[in-house]
Amino acid sequence: MNDIATTRADLFAQGQIRLAELSVFNWGSFHGLHTASIDSDGTLVTGDNGAGKSTFIDGLMALLLPAGKATFNVAAAQGDRSDRSLLSYMRGSFGSAHDGSSTRVKSKREKGVVTGLRALYQCED
Repeated sequence: MNDIATTRADLFAQGQIRLAELSVFNWGSFHGLHTASIDSDGTLVTGDNGAGKSTFIDGLMALLLPAGKATFNVAAAQGDRSDRSLLSYMRGSFGSAHDGSSTRVKSKREKGVVTGLRALYQCED
């Protein structure tokens, strides 16, 4: 039986550009700037329900896909159409309120908002 030792160099081509950081600013439930480092060997995203795991990943999807093509919060939608949009993430929408005559979406940020998304890619050499 052959022992095959797989090294990192075997898995990834030299000079490969990889995601190193993901930052969100006023995105979904995140207020202000939040940055996550992405390990070049792999990163596991874990946390309690409602902690923002999908919100953070949806920020990356908004950057990677053409405008209007991203489908957000797919895990929670379970195959149905998502209840989230680019605008709902920018506003920080989190629920709805009924005032007796109509239902209004509750949001953390109203009126004009500034939202930022950043993906930092680096080459190891």
